[in-house]
Amino acid sequence: DDRVLGGLEVHRDQMVHLMVGAAHHDAERHPDPERFDPLRKPAHLAFSSGIHYCLGAPLARLEAETLLRRLVTRLPRLTLVRRPTMAPRRVVFRRLMNLDVALA
Repeated sequence: DDRVLGGLEVHRDQMVHLMVGAAHHDAERHPDPERFDPLRKPAHLAFSSGIHYCLGAPLARLEAETLLRRLVTRLPRLTLVRRPTMAPRRVVFRRLMNLDVALA
């Protein structure tokens, strides 16, 4: 459904981008949100960078790499049917929409 978020109209099926750089700039939660304050105690922002970087990301990459290497080793005739399609990029996340394969 169409909605109004933060005073802006957002239409159904319209893409909305999350701007991580805007985090912790809420004047209702911080008295001077635009001032750099390294001592400010922000709420947690998952999947960010630095100390809040996703703890499981390296394990997920290792699992994916292991799976793909074993799959290709076990099924050497596995080939791509068509090029993978990438989903629209949102902030920093990228993902495949499809990975169509067949045994040659």
